[in-house]
Amino acid sequence: MSLGQYGMGWYIDEIGQTKLVWHSGILPHFYAYMALLPEQKKGVVLLFNADHHWMSPVLTEVGTGVAALLAGDQPQPAPVPFVGMIPWALRGLLLIPALQIAGVVATLRLLRRWRLDPERRPSGGRKWGLHTLLPLVPNLLVALALRPMLGKRRSYLMFYMPDYSWIAMVCGSFSLVWSFLRTGLVLRALRKASSS
Repeated sequence: MSLGQYGMGWYIDEIGQTKLVWHSGILPHFYAYMALLPEQKKGVVLLFNADHHWMSPVLTEVGTGVAALLAGDQPQPAPVPFVGMIPWALRGLLLIPALQIAGVVATLRLLRRWRLDPERRPSGGRKWGLHTLLPLVPNLLVALALRPMLGKRRSYLMFYMPDYSWIAMVCGSFSLVWSFLRTGLVLRALRKASSS
């Protein structure tokens, strides 16, 4: 579906040969979609008691599909291919804390193994590349999620995207602290190896 014409908040488009006039509304806890089929003298209003700013394209696609069914046509797939991936991306946010916990456990097990068997401790470039610098990359990437939360859009993000906001604040802060703490623990363990 193309966006057609736009005026005063209403989009004018076509579904098949039927004229469609539609409008959507977004609030932090609410989403509405209204479609009119003037030639058929039909209309539909969909009210959702939940909304997430990233989900708006998905909910608009649902509304357009319902309007197509009302017009006697089959719903068309989303014009933008990533729309179907949005819910999965939001669900994927929950993997971040799980992966962080797994990373902490793996690091603590590695440090324990090095303490029990000093011969297993790496040396040279492997020490820096594999065990110090490489683990910093994902941690600092997650810490970058803090950047929008520290800017002017923080209240907007907290209001319209609370799940992203909380994940960004909690996991981003943890990631920033863990980056320094992990690097310090690994360097301390490796320094003990070189001094003994």
